[in-house]
Amino acid sequence: MDYEYQGLPIKGITEKAYREMAQLCLSLLDVEKTLQEGVDCPGVKRRKAIVERCIRKDRKVLKVVVEKMVSWRGYPYWRVRHVGLAGGKL
Repeated sequence: MDYEYQGLPIKGITEKAYREMAQLCLSLLDVEKTLQEGVDCPGVKRRKAIVERCIRKDRKVLKVVVEKMVSWRGYPYWRVRHVGLAGGKL
């Protein structure tokens, strides 16, 4: 199954993000859903190629951070940098 956000595939995951996803029992489907249905996280300013989206999950906020990368063949894709679950307001 292919996962996409803004027409680009979600392909890469950093080792740290992989561990965070495993600890929270999340998959790339959860990441894709957060990116597509979530909102920009309040009070956070990231550089242009980095997107941070948040979505409410139960009483907590799930945060996903992805960055736009380019493969060695020149194809753009998203790489997951961080996945976190925290209490707080959205």
